[in-house]
Amino acid sequence: MQGTAKPTAEVARNMLELANRGIAALQNSPSGPWIALWAGTVTLLRTVGHALVVDAKRDPRLSVAQQEWWIKVQGHKSNPGENFKIFWHFIDKDKNNLLHDAIINASQSVTIYPEPRGAIYDFKMISGPYSGYDSTKLVKQAATWWVEQIAEIERNAV
Repeated sequence: MQGTAKPTAEVARNMLELANRGIAALQNSPSGPWIALWAGTVTLLRTVGHALVVDAKRDPRLSVAQQEWWIKVQGHKSNPGENFKIFWHFIDKDKNNLLHDAIINASQSVTIYPEPRGAIYDFKMISGPYSGYDSTKLVKQAATWWVEQIAEIERNAV
């Protein structure tokens, strides 16, 4: 409901926090169930955008700001530039590849050395504009992008 307080995107922020937990688990448990953590984290990153719609239903000011933001994002789909590249070429695309085509665009490898060096894990994106890029860094960048987008929406909710 609309009030005098500045509206916040609570649901989207909560979803982003869940994604951040997935990111932390990917980085802290490289030998764990990596593929499940990856799939869940990528899906949660995309769900932040859907949660913004839920937030928008709570306050008309947030609704207007969210709709204007989404129109801007959609306007950059065919030519995303640097600001929207991470959304269209990673957050949205990899979620669609995963959920619609069962394609995972990230890999994990390990090289084991004698002690004291031990195991060295390597995480890479497989294809697309982020091919060869460290996938754990990419999910962190995606989360940072969402923080910036949510803050912009909240600033514009007047």
